[in-house]
Amino acid sequence: MSYGDAIALYSRMAGDPGTYTGAGMAGMNYPVPWGLLPAVYALSGDDYPKPFSKTKARKPDEAEIREASGLMSPMFRSLMNK
Repeated sequence: MSYGDAIALYSRMAGDPGTYTGAGMAGMNYPVPWGLLPAVYALSGDDYPKPFSKTKARKPDEAEIREASGLMSPMFRSLMNK
């Protein structure tokens, strides 16, 4: 698989809240397609957790970004520094 295919696949997964990757990117507890969100909220009671988490996403600090960029391919590292 080429880098372009992998990036395209990840982009599609990250934009789809019906996948675990997309749900995590949207700040959701579990995957739910956008079209089903009203039904989940209407039919779920207090016992069933709502899809959106109450906690805010934490931004990585500079040390974490530097550590993660050190693990990247040199091609992607050069794109981050622009």
